[in-house]
Amino acid sequence: MDKRSNNLVIDPKKTLSEGELFFAQRWWELLDVSTHDNHYVNYLNLHIALVELWNTCKDILEGETYKWHLDSVVKETREIAKNDPVIQLYAPHYYNILIKSLQNTPQQDKEIYKLYLQLNLIVKYIESRYIKWLIVQLNKEIKNTNFFKIDSLVNCLISELIYRGWSINTLFNLIKKEDFYKKNYWRSVFVNFLKSKQKYICLIKINTEINEKFIDACSYVGLNILDGNNIVRKYPIPGLENVISNNSKYYIEEVEAYERNSAINRYIEQFVRKEDVLRFYGYKSPKVAQNATIISEKELKFVTGVQIPKFSSSLSPVALEKPLEFASKLPPEPMNLMQKVYRQCRQAEESPSAESCFLNIWVALESFTKTDEYSEKESDFVRIRDNVSSAVAMGYIFNLVRYFLADCKRCQVDLQGIMTLSDNTHLDTTKLVKVLLDSTKNSKLLSECQIKNTLLGYRCEQLINLLGDPKKVSEKIRNHSRRVQWHLQRMYRVRNSIVHSANHDNQNLNLLIRHLNSYLRSTVNGSIFYLHKTNSTNFDEIFYIMKQNYEATVDLLNEGNIKSNIKMYLKILIDGALFFR
Repeated sequence: MDKRSNNLVIDPKKTLSEGELFFAQRWWELLDVSTHDNHYVNYLNLHIALVELWNTCKDILEGETYKWHLDSVVKETREIAKNDPVIQLYAPHYYNILIKSLQNTPQQDKEIYKLYLQLNLIVKYIESRYIKWLIVQLNKEIKNTNFFKIDSLVNCLISELIYRGWSINTLFNLIKKEDFYKKNYWRSVFVNFLKSKQKYICLIKINTEINEKFIDACSYVGLNILDGNNIVRKYPIPGLENVISNNSKYYIEEVEAYERNSAINRYIEQFVRKEDVLRFYGYKSPKVAQNATIISEKELKFVTGVQIPKFSSSLSPVALEKPLEFASKLPPEPMNLMQKVYRQCRQAEESPSAESCFLNIWVALESFTKTDEYSEKESDFVRIRDNVSSAVAMGYIFNLVRYFLADCKRCQVDLQGIMTLSDNTHLDTTKLVKVLLDSTKNSKLLSECQIKNTLLGYRCEQLINLLGDPKKVSEKIRNHSRRVQWHLQRMYRVRNSIVHSANHDNQNLNLLIRHLNSYLRSTVNGSIFYLHKTNSTNFDEIFYIMKQNYEATVDLLNEGNIKSNIKMYLKILIDGALFFR
């Protein structure tokens, strides 16, 4: 979040309710590509989780996936179901069936098939209803100003919309502060989410000469080509003749989509698959325009200059303080390993497709974290899962505070009199932890945040309540570690699907790339810090130490009485139980 979403900026007339302010601020934060991963849109909601579990059962029964994958999917789905904001309210009987079905992970094929049938029943029931439940309940909670429930509901809603095919860019721009004061604005926004897909016609101009042989080849694979004259006759929309060149050839395709951005995305997905066939058989693709024309058949309107989407890898670094300084002083063995990571990350950045980018980051993570400390009976994935989850979890609380500090600065919260800032992010984050633990200073900070930005005030209150209870901190760290393990296993299944089947049925590969990159960089930077602290000479030792530190930290925090020694508590929050002296 930043100052552009501050209360007075988006609501200068002060007519919006606190619930409406919070909804708009959280909506933008969830969809902003610059948002920190911990506050970015979730990959799953209950509907998506159930579909994933159903597909996993199906793949196991068909011999496409090993049974050991099922346990993590069952446990994750059960947790999501228990925390879902609508299923118990609107379908309590189905909720009871679901929770009973997910009590244990089935082992035998007949048990897996039974779960498969139960999931099929539940998914069919909620697939058209779930989004309606979310919208109805979200409207209620906005009126009730229940920030926690609004947060949960808007997260589930955005995940559902993306899963259904809406583009992130369209969703981000759908909530406009300029329209807040229009009559029935909020109702029109939510009604828009319930509309059906409509037909769009996508036109891409071919800029080089093509012959009849190429046109015939295109027809074999389902690529349609028309000249401008035929397009204008087929779609007699006023003004279209002014933007379509009569004698030029155009690729043309009809697609079903919710809006223009998702229409062009859908078209390019189809186009690339068909073009791959032509390339394989030696046909050279002609040069095409960089922008497309999109016709809405329902509205009888067209839009020109729609940018054709191309995969672009932008792997934002997730840096801790001084990572480069410490990395440059590594001993020879760790430095050699880091060179492999650097190389794979460069290849990921240069990747022409999401699949190759994902695989390159996975190779970097696997080569870095696949230690030799486990017995030969343990799989490579178990080593990766345990090493990464403990490393990421140990930095989780500190990063929450660090991200909050960054949001305070961007929202221009007045921190004078609360804490003194420096140029050292690590030092300033440590100071902010002390402020959040100080009942006098944290109340002043909370007030400043609430005045500036309703969402920022909510985030501040969450951190104060969290850090004030060591047991909650322990539970938060352990839950995050478990979620990282589940998500890594999901990524591993996607990796296997790409490698072994040259395919993946995954609409959110870009989101997985973002999360995988975050895990890699957090694990690398955390490991380098531990190497610096302990004077170890290899990463195998470091991963062992990090896992021990993780276990000792959550156990010590869970005792609950450590807060009586603020100095020790602060040190454990930052460095962990093994390094508090």
